[in-house]
Amino acid sequence: MLANGASLVINNFLVENAGGFMMERVGITANNVSIINSTSDVVFLIYSTFNAHDRATLNNFLITNNRTIWDFEPIMSFESSRSNVTINNMTIANNSGSRALYTAGNIVINNSIFYNPEIINSNEIRLGNHSSIEINNSLIYKIGNVDDLEEFAHDTLFNTSPRFLGMHDSSLSPNMWEYYQLHETSPCVNAGLEDISHLNLPELDLAGNPRVHDGRIDMGAFEFQGTVSVDDENEIPILTALIGNFPNPFNPSTTIKYTIGSMGNVRLNIYNIRGQRIKTLVDEVKEAGFHSTIWNGEDQQGRSVASGVYFYRLETSTGNEVKKMMLMK
Repeated sequence: MLANGASLVINNFLVENAGGFMMERVGITANNVSIINSTSDVVFLIYSTFNAHDRATLNNFLITNNRTIWDFEPIMSFESSRSNVTINNMTIANNSGSRALYTAGNIVINNSIFYNPEIINSNEIRLGNHSSIEINNSLIYKIGNVDDLEEFAHDTLFNTSPRFLGMHDSSLSPNMWEYYQLHETSPCVNAGLEDISHLNLPELDLAGNPRVHDGRIDMGAFEFQGTVSVDDENEIPILTALIGNFPNPFNPSTTIKYTIGSMGNVRLNIYNIRGQRIKTLVDEVKEAGFHSTIWNGEDQQGRSVASGVYFYRLETSTGNEVKKMMLMK
């Protein structure tokens, strides 16, 4: 994608098995962007501007499992000395290239996770000759010399594993977004900035869950939602709700999450823009609790549907709820 203009706001954008995300000569705020599972001969995320007043704010980004063909290319590059970039709650992990980030301008990194063991250089982040950087409450896994960044960092972890959920669950692989959720033992849980009022973050994380859980924000694009024990006498009652789907937009598949307050029959249907039902994903009795199901972009007859807007509707004995999603091919 190329963004080139005066000022832009981008929400809910997915780049998968494709090229990069380029922003030029523009002021931009981008929320909930995923750049995943791709191979490219160019940098995956580029921001360049000649106007010192232009600013880029990147919130809830997931940049994972990407490969640059040329060893000298970084995964992200902010090329202009006039660029001003703020990164909030980014997870950039399991990519291969020269570095995770090169910046020639000014950058502030908050509540973010850099975990890229396969990059070629000993440091994930490289600063240009006239650049400035501030790192707050983040995790930088690969850094050969801590002194290179320590003076710019506050409450930041170096050479530490983020303990993603996928590191503890063999059913998850690095090409799955669920892999990058936080495990309960992760040092990134409740480790973000105490005061985030100035960040103007979306209310939800990249998976559609509340951006802040348990009173303090986590590092990374996904907020740890805690564990629920059936033996907990103080357990909070679960309500029936349609949480959302991720990724959104998506191609070729997306995961829909929902909760059921009490055991009963559940129907989850997909509708096209005309209101025609094209697929029934769930039609059975479900126990109370959290559930998820995958839609692979096919109708009831197994045929791939066209790109566009679709609706998914959760029907239970206590009511119905509808949300919107977009398939992009």
